[in-house]
Amino acid sequence: MVITEQNIIDVELAINNLVLQKEKLVFDKKDNELKNATLRNQVRSGGKIHDVKYKKICDQQIVLRKDTFAIEKAISELNIQIMNKSTFKDQLRMEFNKQKGVNIKQKLIDVRDHYINFASDKSRVASMRSMGAEFAEKVESLIKQL
Repeated sequence: MVITEQNIIDVELAINNLVLQKEKLVFDKKDNELKNATLRNQVRSGGKIHDVKYKKICDQQIVLRKDTFAIEKAISELNIQIMNKSTFKDQLRMEFNKQKGVNIKQKLIDVRDHYINFASDKSRVASMRSMGAEFAEKVESLIKQL
């Protein structure tokens, strides 16, 4: 399968959509928690409450708790989907980079040339130039192994 940059962008868009869904659910959960706290305060600070009204408030709290649990479950499922899609995106990106064919040897040659130039620059401190030369030699040995 040929992987394109568009494939990766599509997966990123799917992840963003899942994150937006999750944010909406988090907002709904906070709203339910606020309503539940309001009902709890009615019971605590309301003084003596009639039995029918107390039962009605308790029933509302139970419904809100069930809704909150359902929202938490949906958030958990979205988190799993986001994690899976992120892993898939990382795999696509790695395969895409393999297809592009990163030339490690050429990159090492560029690094070696940079440090050879650094070591030959007389405006640098002698210890830094010798360190640059030593690093260039080590990179050269890596290049020869490739």
